[in-house]
Amino acid sequence: MPSTVQSELIQWFIVVALPVLATIAFRAINLYASRINDERIRAAVLDLVAAAEQTFPAQAAGPVKLRYVAATASNRGLKVAPSDIEAAVFNLNASKPRSAMVGQALLPAAVPPSPAGRGAGGEAS
Repeated sequence: MPSTVQSELIQWFIVVALPVLATIAFRAINLYASRINDERIRAAVLDLVAAAEQTFPAQAAGPVKLRYVAATASNRGLKVAPSDIEAAVFNLNASKPRSAMVGQALLPAAVPPSPAGRGAGGEAS
């Protein structure tokens, strides 16, 4: 009798548990592989954004750089959403020291010169 119970358990394991365990293992492997692929794409986009920053002058508009990164990624066979490119720009800017960004957005716009002989409030000096 014990051999019958044992054989039934083995049969149940082969029919039910083994396919479930195989499905779970396959899903975990697939998730791990996609995570590696996502990291590679993210690193490639970050490199392309850094290249766009170096290729184009500082005064070049963001859309020009965005088109450059999107076109280069497409030429390399990468499907990249504009939001992924914007995230890479954010990450690149976040990794820069604040002193490197002073000339960009941290300083207020230049104050126009006051008329000759007048102070900042328009009063005669």
